[in-house]
Amino acid sequence: MAAGAVVVVTGSIGCAETYTPRPATTFTATAGPLSAGYDAAVVATSDGARAKTALPPKAVELFRADTVEAGQVPAPTMSLDEIVRLAVLRDPAIRAALAQVEAAKADVVRASTWQNPTVVATQSLVPFPGRPFTEDRTGGPPQLDVVVGYGLDRIVFGKRGAAIARDKLAVDAASAAHADRVRTRVAEAVVAYVEVLRSRALWMLALEVYKHAQRLQDVTTARNGGAGERGRVRIFLLTTHRAVISAKATLESARAHLRERLALRADEPTPEPAGFPAVDRPAPPPSDEIALRIAFEARPDLQASQRELARARAAVGAETRDGLPTLGVLGIASHQFQTQALGAPNVWSYGFGLYGTLPLFDRNQGGVARAQAAVAASDASLSANALRVEAEVRTALAEYRAAYKAITEDNEGLLRGASEMRTGIREAYAAGAKSLVEVLDAEQAFSDAMRLEIEEEAGYIRAYHLLNATVGRAVLSREP
Repeated sequence: MAAGAVVVVTGSIGCAETYTPRPATTFTATAGPLSAGYDAAVVATSDGARAKTALPPKAVELFRADTVEAGQVPAPTMSLDEIVRLAVLRDPAIRAALAQVEAAKADVVRASTWQNPTVVATQSLVPFPGRPFTEDRTGGPPQLDVVVGYGLDRIVFGKRGAAIARDKLAVDAASAAHADRVRTRVAEAVVAYVEVLRSRALWMLALEVYKHAQRLQDVTTARNGGAGERGRVRIFLLTTHRAVISAKATLESARAHLRERLALRADEPTPEPAGFPAVDRPAPPPSDEIALRIAFEARPDLQASQRELARARAAVGAETRDGLPTLGVLGIASHQFQTQALGAPNVWSYGFGLYGTLPLFDRNQGGVARAQAAVAASDASLSANALRVEAEVRTALAEYRAAYKAITEDNEGLLRGASEMRTGIREAYAAGAKSLVEVLDAEQAFSDAMRLEIEEEAGYIRAYHLLNATVGRAVLSREP
């Protein structure tokens, strides 16, 4: 009867709990400095709401329209937001992390599910075949016992509550780990996207230089230049052609890396990133104190480590409670078959009792010691992760400051000057007023200036998004 009452009570409470994890910071990347639009009213610095001054035209604007079109491939065009969304949706590691969250939720269900009662049925005092009990030869009487038991130690000693609390913290930790995987995948997708843009711009530059080398060869032939000039131009032509081949290979490698980040199937075309790395209003870098404070608040991997430490501490309590005795109640229903054995009517009777263990030797010492060791390991892991995050933030901030300083330098005069100098010297060489050495120097100066600008623009965009991803929040989101 007592066991039946327990079953009724537990049934009215419910079978198991479901748990929704505490939210963790989820990082997403926006187009950021790739955005073409600009609203001066919403773009302000942190020191006085002063709108930034627009930068001068950058390197990619010096390319002709036909060259820009030559850099495209027949494939669907995607913006950065679309690339990031596709990378997150298709990432197998994110799906695996989400499966870990569901597995942790299943542990909560298992820990909170009320245990089943035990049922034992025994038939005792049964005579051997051929030797029955009679009134003259009494025995027994044969007895049927039905014993129903239910364990109470998970309720009385708090074992169930401790296990639920431990497993809920495990769900929180798995949820934060899932959010961190999303953060890292977003950063990887942005880097792959920008690398395609950078490689494509450098390939276009290599094509431009190679076309100028071909024109230079035609001009040298028309001038009836000497064998030395023709040989020097031939070497220049071959060198620029090799540069085109190398730049094309780098571009294909970047596109293959982007395919991997997007988890594309073999029959799916590689999407072409929209636009070129052009930056108009760079965002000023935050201070070390602000970036570190935000990172320690927002980084989901730190949240996962903190929650894992809390789970490990809760596990010590759960293991300690598991070392307490087992305890349960018994309800017994008996039926004695007395007619044949004693000549008396058959009767029903009942009984009840308790069962349990005496924890003289096994008090789950090993489980408690293992849980305490896990606490020490989780605490050390949290400290190591905190140091790593601090180093990552300082590194990303230093890279962004360098990229910001480089991109805000006035390079317009350098680019325009290199372009105009190359054009003037090439025309003068065709007229016989300049030497071949001066032409080659002008070509090299133009190529170096363009390559420097492309690297600065792509480097700034990469550093912009990596700083946001490293901090774990769009710390530069107030800028376009």
